[in-house]
Amino acid sequence: MFEHSRIFSRTQPMLTYRSALRRTEQVLMQHAIAEARHEARLLVCHVVGCSLATLYAHPEHLLTRVQEELLSELLERRVGQRFPLQYLLGTVEFYSLSLRVTPHVLIPRPETEQLVALIVELLREVAIIPARVLDIGTGSGCIAIALGRAFPSSRVTGWDVSSDAVALARENAESNGVRNVEFICGNILEQLPSERFDLIVSNPPYLSQTEYTQLEPELYHEPPNALTDGSDGLRFFRRYAEIFPSLLTDGGIFALECSDGQSRSVAALFGTRSVAICRDDYNVERFVVGCNGQLASVLPTFRLRKAAFVP
Repeated sequence: MFEHSRIFSRTQPMLTYRSALRRTEQVLMQHAIAEARHEARLLVCHVVGCSLATLYAHPEHLLTRVQEELLSELLERRVGQRFPLQYLLGTVEFYSLSLRVTPHVLIPRPETEQLVALIVELLREVAIIPARVLDIGTGSGCIAIALGRAFPSSRVTGWDVSSDAVALARENAESNGVRNVEFICGNILEQLPSERFDLIVSNPPYLSQTEYTQLEPELYHEPPNALTDGSDGLRFFRRYAEIFPSLLTDGGIFALECSDGQSRSVAALFGTRSVAICRDDYNVERFVVGCNGQLASVLPTFRLRKAAFVP
């Protein structure tokens, strides 16, 4: 158990906003938290319930003892257990949405925001609004809800094998006022729906078992089956390549997120079909985008984030 008594001791003067920020940053730095200052700001703002501007405007205001105890507890979990900051805060910002996250779901990441941006720009470039959208492995609902907001006339469905994830995704859709999204608990790779979709998106478990054993400690608090398939990382993609003609409408589009170095293996699973590999903001070949029919001629010219066409 990490000891905080010398930092937030009841025998010491109560913390001001300024001293709380400074001491929190010091603790985080001592435990090699990479973005210590940024995390300290977020933690203290969360505990006090105010903005960073308010903290800076009133540096001599005092934390209450209850707030000090809460800050101490959060710090203990962050540095002692390496519990992810996003779970401690309980919410993340994603594509202008505020989403609640718990250890039942994967923490939404910037790369997945970029996947949503890629899809939105591609569809707008070709002047298509998808009538039916499918998000496989929806987790917190981040992709489904973001696309539902971007295309309010679309009907969006998110599937997940976890009932806890589905319940949280429904809560997130409700809290963000997105009404054109529904969530279903089940394994769509095994129980195919009868309807077809104009757009299919997925951020599946793409880490190999070997990669999973080499992660930062924070990631082991996230659901394992959202990170790895327990094999070579390609299990989902192989199955999806088999079934997507039964799920995608003629002229439909799919977009998949992959790990670094994996996209070409994923693209190869689709044989001679038109597929594009798109890079993320870190210049990593991160996304595989494909289509069924009439948009085949569009993908080679699509250049969002230096898309690399795979013939």
